[in-house]
Amino acid sequence: MKKLFFAAIAAVMSVSAFAVSNQNMPSTQNGVCSMQAQEGDFKEVPIDSLNEKVKLVVAELGQSQSLLKLEYSVSKKQTRVTVANKETKEAKIIILDEEGKPVV
Repeated sequence: MKKLFFAAIAAVMSVSAFAVSNQNMPSTQNGVCSMQAQEGDFKEVPIDSLNEKVKLVVAELGQSQSLLKLEYSVSKKQTRVTVANKETKEAKIIILDEEGKPVV
């Protein structure tokens, strides 16, 4: 019985030690870790400066979600679109290549 008790205490302490050591990890309100894309050299741009394929994808995203920000990286040739769910207001970042396809 003592062994079980000490094993349980050791397990709880190891979990709490991990949580304390990772306080600087970004997390959402529900406690799930969320890693954001690196800032890099993305600059905010108007939608008119994007190519036609990317404009179409952004327009489709705008129908179902709220567009918060459009950014473009010249060196990466990628567009970063920040959108929010219209109902839950949860923000999400989508990175598109020159063809308007999501970058994974």
